[in-house]
Amino acid sequence: MILIDRDSGSTALRKMIDESRAALQAGRSVLIFPEGTRRGVSARIEFKRGIELLYAKLDRKVLPVALNSGHFWAPDLPYKRSGRITVSYLGAIEPGLDGAEFTRRSQALLERARRDAFGNLCEA
Repeated sequence: MILIDRDSGSTALRKMIDESRAALQAGRSVLIFPEGTRRGVSARIEFKRGIELLYAKLDRKVLPVALNSGHFWAPDLPYKRSGRITVSYLGAIEPGLDGAEFTRRSQALLERARRDAFGNLCEA
């Protein structure tokens, strides 16, 4: 687990990059929630800026993953509802893009998955 102190600014970003690099060198994967917090299922997907920097500095392939857990663990509800959480592995994004293009592609993949999941939930 890589803890992020959001109040420490650029120090937090350097720590996140260093600890992520060490995890990858040790053969581990790095799982990131680039939005920074849970959002409602209909909220637009918006990444925090640190993900662009991490993508550029680590020079690794990124595998976006979409979860539908927001349907059951909504940030605005005081309780969790039962249901089936689905994990969807989306198309990998190769290293070498500029940060803005990486973010655009990632968000587009996740937005499409979110719309598909939301539509499927509404049809049920």
